[in-house]
Amino acid sequence: MTMDEPFFRLKGDTLALIDWANVFNSQQKNGWRVDTGKLHKFLAKHALIKDVVFFHGEDVHPLSKEFLEEQRAIGYRVISKPVKTIPVRIDESVFRSKIGQLEKDLSLLRGKNSAISSLLYSLDERLRLYMKNQQAMLTDDFYSVFDIIESIDQEISNADTALQFLWNNIRGTIVRRKCDFDVEISREILLNLDKYRSFILFSGDGDYAPIFDVIRERGKQAILVFPHGRRGKEYEEVPERKRAIFLCSLELIRRFVES
Repeated sequence: MTMDEPFFRLKGDTLALIDWANVFNSQQKNGWRVDTGKLHKFLAKHALIKDVVFFHGEDVHPLSKEFLEEQRAIGYRVISKPVKTIPVRIDESVFRSKIGQLEKDLSLLRGKNSAISSLLYSLDERLRLYMKNQQAMLTDDFYSVFDIIESIDQEISNADTALQFLWNNIRGTIVRRKCDFDVEISREILLNLDKYRSFILFSGDGDYAPIFDVIRERGKQAILVFPHGRRGKEYEEVPERKRAIFLCSLELIRRFVES
């Protein structure tokens, strides 16, 4: 198969749906990334794919809105909604114990950073005093030593800032980001059951398994493209479901879509 030939054998007009957060986060763990531009180009080679819907959340960061605008410019139909932050309860004593130990370790690291910074300052002062007592001129070599000392001190300062940020976060409310599109993707499929003959979903989330049953019952073609090792067990639980869905690992199209 050449790079310009269609990969999927589609049975009619097709709707493709991409659960981007699921694909992106899973691929992070698999060690390679999907390029959204290449993915759209890959799908565009299939003349029967009439619409490609890109589902992804939007938060307050300017880059989030910019990313979604880029996807629209590429050619996707974007469906988005705000990302929620949900507090995580920390009731388990074991978890609290681990957090307590982490706090102690961070405190120790910050103390060591401060001690090292003080030693560097002392070293800097001693070198300058030595050269003054020897009535020697500071050479380029000595200036380079001072530059190295300042560079190390700056790195320690940066590390201390990062540790302080981590310290503040673990002592405050811990939240997780949530923006699932189960309802939106299922709705999009249901609204288009009469319009399309085939459906392609990019996601490994097993929560979509029931909507594939609807596609099967209507005699439609169903294709699931999932990140390697991230396919929900729900697709294996019902024999009729497993036989009716064409299961395709992202690894099979990696050469077309890798960033």
